[in-house]
Amino acid sequence: MALRQRRCRERPITAWRPQPNGSSPGDGRESGARGAHSCDFAFGEDDVFTTVELPDNKTAAAVALAINSTGHTSVRTVVLMTPEEIDAAASQTVNYTPPGA
Repeated sequence: MALRQRRCRERPITAWRPQPNGSSPGDGRESGARGAHSCDFAFGEDDVFTTVELPDNKTAAAVALAINSTGHTSVRTVVLMTPEEIDAAASQTVNYTPPGA
């Protein structure tokens, strides 16, 4: 699951409204995503927040690169984790030394 945050550059926010067929330019259908779970509009730094199901991180990166290459919008992708994934990560042993230590 991923959260995509979009900032419109050239098109007005009204261009992001849902289409008659129920799709929205921000809902992930244009990107090969497995499906959008939500598409919400906001005011502030970002204009559209969408949660989408993506098959893997490589696909998430490819989608972001394709969207950003158009120059119409910029997208940031945040990979969302389930509570079970966080529990598994928390129980994993990691050896880490901070820089300069």
